[in-house]
Amino acid sequence: MQSIQIEYKAPTTIADPQLLESEVERQIRAHLKSITDVPVRDVDLKLQVTQLEIRAGTGTVAMKIQGAINGLSFDRAVKRSESASSRMGQSGLDRLITRAFANIFTLLVRLFVPSTMTRAIGNRRVSEYAVRACNECLAEVRIEIDTAIGRRQSFGLPQWQTTKSIAWKASLLTAAISAVVYWYRQDSFVDEVRPGFGCILITFGTLGSVIGAGIATLPTRFFQSEKAGRNLVKLVGVKSPTAIRVVASGIALVSTLFIVIGGYWLLLE
Repeated sequence: MQSIQIEYKAPTTIADPQLLESEVERQIRAHLKSITDVPVRDVDLKLQVTQLEIRAGTGTVAMKIQGAINGLSFDRAVKRSESASSRMGQSGLDRLITRAFANIFTLLVRLFVPSTMTRAIGNRRVSEYAVRACNECLAEVRIEIDTAIGRRQSFGLPQWQTTKSIAWKASLLTAAISAVVYWYRQDSFVDEVRPGFGCILITFGTLGSVIGAGIATLPTRFFQSEKAGRNLVKLVGVKSPTAIRVVASGIALVSTLFIVIGGYWLLLE
């Protein structure tokens, strides 16, 4: 039996509290349904949204969840604040990934296809960070559920670390090979500019294709209920695993095109 109660108790007026409650319940039920490695029997949960602050450039959300799963009781309060400064302190590769995903496609999707959470909170011009904070709180709720039933982490983190390592090594290797080919063929170039740009395109194309393909193949659970995966979601800037995979696949395809163009300029010009 599954009993899940969601209540919006925050003093802030939002566009559609019932839609927010419905979306939060949908996400929790979807997470419980996705758990196949651990038996989930009796579920009795009550979640309250106790705080939701919307300001220009920042958003704060707090939730309280209590209840029991499989007879194991827990009571937890979570709170998250999101702002433009939340992305500071990224590593060099993480900053590169952030810029790669901050493209016109992502912006258009956000503009014309707002998420259910965005429609529930309303005021799209200033609610972006409140939506992010709400999503991070829900991720904490999923993590709490997984912890309560003794779930182990997925293989997402080691896969992501391996992907980044391979991406760096592959891009450095292609840069070295491209430099050797450029040096070997430089006497036959009619125009040295395109082959030079070709070397750059091949190098960054390799980096992008490996990163894009790696992100697209990470497990859904890694994005939804593991801290390292949530950090990656924040870097990418989209809200769902499906959206992440779509954008990641686009990055991989565009990067592959860069490799093809760069190879043509370097080898056939």
